[in-house]
Amino acid sequence: MDKEHAKYMHLFALIRYDIPIDQDNFRNAVSVLKVFTNRDLAESEAKRLSKINDESKCIYDVQVTRFVNNQE
Repeated sequence: MDKEHAKYMHLFALIRYDIPIDQDNFRNAVSVLKVFTNRDLAESEAKRLSKINDESKCIYDVQVTRFVNNQE
């Protein structure tokens, strides 16, 4: 996925979804917990959190995103 010619560096955001999602306050149901430079580390952390929080009503997922350095 991360190609040398990519314009922006790929990052992997660990996202938590609190369920059930309230339609009136859906923004409160999604949190970015951490951002990783390595997909495997992000997925490993998502699995770890899912395991230790297996009885809570939340889902952990990894989403790819891009880093934009406005200083360049």
